[in-house]
Amino acid sequence: MTRLLRFSAALACALTLAASYAAPQAKAVGIDAYQPTRNFTLPAGGDSSGGNVLFDALPDGRLLLLNGVNVSVETAPKSGAFNALGDIPGFSLMSWGPGFLAVSPDGTRAAAGSNAGGTIAVFETANPASVTIFNGDDFAGEWIDNRYLAIANGMSGPRVEILDTQTATMTPVITNIGGASAGVAIDAAGNLYTGNGYGYNTGGSSTGWIKAFAAGDWQNALATNTPLNFEATGTPVADLLSAYPFGFDGSGNMFVGGADFFGGSNDKGYAALISASAVADALANPQAAPPINGNSPASVLRKIASPQETLDSLQPPTWNYNAGTGELLLGYYQNGAVTAYAVPEPATLLLVAAAGTFGLLMRRRSRCLAIALLVLTAAPMAVEASPYDAFDFSDVDYWVGTGSNRAALVVDFYYPTGNASYVWGYQWDGTATGEQMFRAIAGTTLVRERDGGSELGTYSGSDSRLYLRASSFGGGLGNSTFGIGYDVDGDGGSFVSSFEGVETGAATDSDDYYREGWFTGYWSYWISDPSAPAWGYSGLGFSGRELTNGSWDGWSYVDFTTGDSGTPAVPTPAQVPEPAAFALAASVALAMFTIRRRK
Repeated sequence: MTRLLRFSAALACALTLAASYAAPQAKAVGIDAYQPTRNFTLPAGGDSSGGNVLFDALPDGRLLLLNGVNVSVETAPKSGAFNALGDIPGFSLMSWGPGFLAVSPDGTRAAAGSNAGGTIAVFETANPASVTIFNGDDFAGEWIDNRYLAIANGMSGPRVEILDTQTATMTPVITNIGGASAGVAIDAAGNLYTGNGYGYNTGGSSTGWIKAFAAGDWQNALATNTPLNFEATGTPVADLLSAYPFGFDGSGNMFVGGADFFGGSNDKGYAALISASAVADALANPQAAPPINGNSPASVLRKIASPQETLDSLQPPTWNYNAGTGELLLGYYQNGAVTAYAVPEPATLLLVAAAGTFGLLMRRRSRCLAIALLVLTAAPMAVEASPYDAFDFSDVDYWVGTGSNRAALVVDFYYPTGNASYVWGYQWDGTATGEQMFRAIAGTTLVRERDGGSELGTYSGSDSRLYLRASSFGGGLGNSTFGIGYDVDGDGGSFVSSFEGVETGAATDSDDYYREGWFTGYWSYWISDPSAPAWGYSGLGFSGRELTNGSWDGWSYVDFTTGDSGTPAVPTPAQVPEPAAFALAASVALAMFTIRRRK
């Protein structure tokens, strides 16, 4: 509403209409919402590519291509035109080409796997010649953060290893996969997923099995060098295709590609999308076998036909998610055809409709109504980038810190009793992380070792009503959000937090909000930046998230018991506590009195 004040010439007309326009709430994308929006073709595979060109997305939405040892980059998001950047020196490949390409969360580096060629290359995305070569075999890989890589390795015993790109150490965290390695992925909560790409051991997992390993479990395996047993541990999630590649979109939906040509199930002929709620339910209710399979209902599993896929051509479907453009990109192994699936933009349709209505109204000389409509549709384009259609920095009341840079923090408790989403602002100079912003705002931040270990520190911030309980996993992995509380009525309520696996924490005042968890639910982390304003799942924890001027950080609680989840709803501005508000009002009154006395 405050943005309407910027259009003073149209204010009288606009206010008569504002009440009929409800601010839309940002919602998670469902698997049925994706529609094919465009097609493009990748360059033909060159020498050492094995006929297969790999790609991944930079944070700004441009694609980075790996064609054998050659790297190229898209000239602009969705342009389909590419400029060559050069070869990766020292990158050894087998005749079947590279195994994977993965861009780091900050976009400055990429990792390329040689697919059993014995080398993994980590290079600068702006200059592939600036590269570090690591010794190791691979089948698939995914960044955990800007330092650590999860590598699915199938040559010397199928397993998942963590590559520390600073120390060049490879540490196994999952072993004894009863077959061949498959894909590997990390969800927004830090859980690690991997699968069985070709099952050949009886009595265990089979081709297409995907299991999840809780963040605390695999991180403990990394810290203690005690790998988890794939067959004996982990939570079965899905049994689809050949479990490669797979990953998550910005709403937590899982995509799965591949095909079971030889494993006996004949599970092929489609690419799979699994709803985020079904994945959450599988984690919350562990079963002996994966609950999601090719016979799951349409509400759980969406199948997209894969006509290129035959036993002779061996062109199974491959998926990739482009967070910068919000697209799921469906391609085919050794085939350059790619189809982009996206959610049609309601705002685009609204703008077109508004333009037509505006012209009609002007022809009828209903100028007041036309100006008001123009104000309402134009307002979001006249302000800072925001993940909301009708809420921006000008609507934030509570600001913390000083400096020329600004960011916002949204916390949505997802309580069914009404809007439980709140927002604060943060100002700074230099550099700042998402964790620094949260700690500056929260009146109390308590950091403990995972699983109820020692208290590592308590920090004081500005708003005594907001409470943060963070967990540390050590090993340079930073802190993770475990619990958040808010003293809704400002009467001094407090919060009692527990620890992972217990999760019985609560607010001492029944009027207040408190949510915590890893297994009964978790705090999902969403980010918005000026270059990509729509909410998207963060690829980093808040310790590694570097804020930019205009950033938004959102925390939204995912409740496994009820299935409630989504992006942070349009927030209520957190109010400045009463004493400060009273002092401000008093100073304004005194200033007005002084001005009147001077006249």
